[in-house]
Formats: sequence, C-alpha cells, structure tokens
Amino acid sequence: MDDNWGADERTTIGVCVCVMPKEGVSYKDIECALAGVKWPDRKLAWHAVRKAPVDDGSDGWCVEATCSLECKAGDGANRLCMLVEATCGELVQECDTIVSAPCHIPFQSLLLSDVALKLGGAATATTLTDFLRTGLAASMKPALSQNQISRLCRAAERRITSAEAGIRANHPVVELGVGAFAFLEMGSRGGNRFDLLFDLPIGGCCSTGRGGEGDVPGGGGNKAGSTTVAAADVAKGGAGDGGGPWEEDGEENDVAAVHGVAAHASTGRGDEATAGGDAAAAAGSAGGWREEEEEEDSDVAAVHGVAARAPGSRREEAAAGGYAAAAAGSAGGGDGEGEDEDSDVAAVHGGAHAPEGSGKGVTARVDAATAAGSAGGWRGEEEEEESDAAAVHGVAAHAPGGSGEEATAGDDAAAAAGSAEDGVEAREEEDEKDSDVAAVHGVAAHAPWVRALVDPLLPGGWRCDVSVVYSKPGATAQDWHADGRHLRGEAEAGFDGHGAAAPYALCVFVPLIDLDVTVGFTQFWLGSHVTSGLIGFGSAARVLRGTVDGIVQAGGFVAYDYRLLHRGMPNASVATTRPVLQFLYARPSYRETKNYGSRSLFLPPQ
Repeated sequence: MDDNWGADERTTIGVCVCVMPKEGVSYKDIECALAGVKWPDRKLAWHAVRKAPVDDGSDGWCVEATCSLECKAGDGANRLCMLVEATCGELVQECDTIVSAPCHIPFQSLLLSDVALKLGGAATATTLTDFLRTGLAASMKPALSQNQISRLCRAAERRITSAEAGIRANHPVVELGVGAFAFLEMGSRGGNRFDLLFDLPIGGCCSTGRGGEGDVPGGGGNKAGSTTVAAADVAKGGAGDGGGPWEEDGEENDVAAVHGVAAHASTGRGDEATAGGDAAAAAGSAGGWREEEEEEDSDVAAVHGVAARAPGSRREEAAAGGYAAAAAGSAGGGDGEGEDEDSDVAAVHGGAHAPEGSGKGVTARVDAATAAGSAGGWRGEEEEEESDAAAVHGVAAHAPGGSGEEATAGDDAAAAAGSAEDGVEAREEEDEKDSDVAAVHGVAAHAPWVRALVDPLLPGGWRCDVSVVYSKPGATAQDWHADGRHLRGEAEAGFDGHGAAAPYALCVFVPLIDLDVTVGFTQFWLGSHVTSGLIGFGSAARVLRGTVDGIVQAGGFVAYDYRLLHRGMPNASVATTRPVLQFLYARPSYRETKNYGSRSLFLPPQ
C-alpha cells in the first residue's frame, strides 16, 4: 500500500513503520532515535511507538511506530524508511513500511478482557474514555439471567421461523442463504448470514435523555404506550436489595419498575407518575416491588387483554406484515419471572391493535368495570357470537324457499366453529408475538449496559432497534466493514487519532449461545471508528495486531461504536446456527436504511 496516496500535489498520509534493531540495542535507544528523525520539508510528525514481537516465531523483537508526513506520487513512505536508516544507522538494522493510508492509523493491541466492563453502577470516566478511544467494550460473562436468555432464545426462534416461512410463501424466488436480498424487516448479503428486525413497540423503544433533545421523531414528545426512560433517571437509580448478574435485580430492576409504570400509563393521565412517586418507587427493595408489580401487571393485562381481543377491536393486517408490536415492558425479571412479566406487559399493550388515530381509547373506569367481569370474559361472549351465527344459518337453511336442508345448518355451525378456532389460534400467535416484542425491548430499555454506556454516551436521548443476526452452518467470513457511516459535517480524527466526533450510535451484540471458533464470532478492529479513511483497509487490521475476537458466553455482550470496522467470522459447525441479538441505540434523529429494503417479506409482490 506504499505511496498509494501520493498525487501531483502533496498530500498528507499516515505511515506505520517497522524498525529492526541491531544486536545489543535497547528499545529505549530506538524510541529516542526515532524521535530525533526530522523531515521539516515534509512536515513529518511521530505519533506513537511500541515494542512488538517479530513474526518469525523467535524471541526477537522490533519497534513499530506511526507518523504522518506529506508526500507526492513516487515518494513518501519508502523515502521515510531510507531516512530512518540513514539517521539511525548505528542502532537500526532495517526499516520497512507496514502500512500507509490517507488517514490516522490505529495503534492499539488489546485483548477482549482489556475492554471488559464492570457493571452494576454508574458509568465511570475511565470506562467512557476507553470506549471513545477503542470503540469497544464487553462483558465475556453473562450480563443477563438464564431465564432472560431462555426467553430471548424463544423470541428469536419464533421470529426466524415466521420470517423464513413468510419469504418461502410470498417470495419463492428468493434463495435463503444464497443470494442477497433486502426486505423491510430482513436483509442478507448471502453466505447464510441474516439480519432480522423485531417489530417496534408502539411509540418505539426510546429514551428522552437528559437534555430534552430526544423526543420521539414526529411524535411531539412521548407517545402513549411507549417505553420511555429518561437517562438522568436511570443514572440516579438506587442500589436495591437484589443480587443476580450485575445486580440487575436491584439497581436495574428498580428503574424498570418505576418506568414500567410510566410505560403503562397514558400520557394524558399525568396524575399518577410524579417525580416524587418515581423516587419513592426506586427506593423500594427489589423483592418488595416485584410481587406487587406482578399483581398490578396481571390486573392491567386482564383489563387490556379484553380491550385488545374483544370482538370488533382488531384492525386489518398492516403493510409490515402484522399489527404494531406491544410496548417494551419491564426488564424481564432476573429471578425467573421474566416470561410471565413480559407476557403480562404484552397483554397490557395489546391496545396496539386498536386502529391508530381513532381516539377511542378505553377509559380507566370502563377498563375496571370490564376487568370485574367473569374469568370467561371475552371468551364467553365469543361463544355467544358463535351461537348467534349458528342460529342465523339455521334460519337460512329452514326458511321457506331456502335451498338448504337441515344438514346445511350443521355445516354452517361447523364452519362457524372452525372459524372461531382459527381466530383463537391467530390470537394466540399474536399474543406470542407481542410477548416476544415486550421481552426484547424490555431488555433493550433496562439492560445493565444501558446505564454503563448508552445513557452517558447518548445524553440527548436514544431510540433502539432490535434484530436477531444469525449465521447458519456454512456461513462464510464477511469482509471488513462498518455498519454506520461517518455523518456529514461531523469531525473525524486527525492523523494523531484525536478529534473525532462522539458516537451517534452504539451497537450491542448479545449472543444467545456460547461463542467459540467453531460456531464463529465477530472480529473487531480497535480504534478504526475515528476516521472513514480506513474503509477498504481491513487487511491492515491483522498486520497491525489491532483485531479483537468477540468470543463471549451466552448472555454476555460486546458493545461497539457503530462506525467501528468489524467482520463476522465463519460458522464451521455442522448443525448449529449462531443467533446474536443486536441492540442498536442511536440518536432519535438517526434512521438505519442501509441494511433493509422498503417492501415487507410478509406480503407478496405487488
């Protein structure tokens, strides 16, 4: 790559050189000698230096250093090496160019354990500084409970099964795993690797942030039914009494309890969730609020389950292939109640099935009156409806002039019963879908990485999209790439690596199985997020020893700046799919469009 960036006019390039010392010379000697190499006419500036092992397998060492200088076509990096050898001839045996590029060259060589987070408390300055420098943070051990992991596995499996069935039914020309495709909900560039979105809750999964900058776009602030958590509120959550991974049952679930109430309340009521009430709720113990909240969620679920499932309440299928998903509820219960709690919240937000903009919300008093009904509730009314249908068709069969015989009435009744069974099955599928959306977005809103990284790095608020990225057996390695572009008008790092704009989006990968070299993992290039000039230079990551293998346990996570270069590694297993949940937290104004299309996979082509 030497001299690729020269031109008739001088241009500045970044260069990394390898210096081999002569026998008996120390590292400190070489470091001092390099600092003395000057080239004023080319504005040579040294940026970083390190001692590194040689690649021949011996115990030898070399010195690697990065710098920037001006060059023209036909000169530059090679002439720099000649200058080093000439200036430091008594100490240096040889100097070679490793990499040259039109930008800063990252010079970081770390292990995943070096960027591990200690969660369970507020973010520290060191944590944030390290993330801004490396673009990476991780927890190799589970940050979620086993019950949460199991619940998310079921949600991912159902979503994958539904999506692949939709593609086979509506788009048979698409060869799953072979060719590239992009639907509204799912994208793939081939190679047995897929990116599948979960539905969003009503109003989205979002935080309004600390500065009031993060209103849901187009929504004029928080929408009814949305799960909205203020970053400042999360940051001041109490320690609680609970244990579990990262103290999630204490600190994190106190916050989940407080804002779970806020999420269930209509924004028009405003008489229940005052700041004082929130603070009082947060001060309670993890065990105390959980039982009461389960009862409350169950009661509300019963009420709104009626509202969502009552005859006549359903709208037609939306273009996205289904109803809008339920609002993201609580964190999912670290002590084993996650599934029930998520299901309850999903039932609560079954109101998502009401026609949008109809203004026919069910008032609290009507809800309470409905909830007071028998346990049969809407199911009993549905049976009456089926009976009415049978009666109508019976009259039709026996009325004068009617062409049917008595058997027709029986057929009609059987058809009505079959239709009712289909309706019940459809409702059960809808309930599962709503519950899955509540589960994944509940984690998105209240997982421990939110307080440790997301809130402080996106202080103006955020919105979150959740997808399952899965690689089937035989999936090939990806090319190096960045999911997120560098936004126009925002600063990139200079050749010294400083000055890049703060992240506008963070991505959190949470594998649902233990990762290893067989099923594969994601590999990251440390520090590559600060400049767009490294795109296309992925092969340099290994040469510079800047790669980190994201091998973590199920429920662990790797969080990275959305601009960081990375690649998915092969899945060499025989029969194991590698499912990874991807939580994309971004400024409210940002929309991801690169990886998805505009038409739904659940609808046939027009």
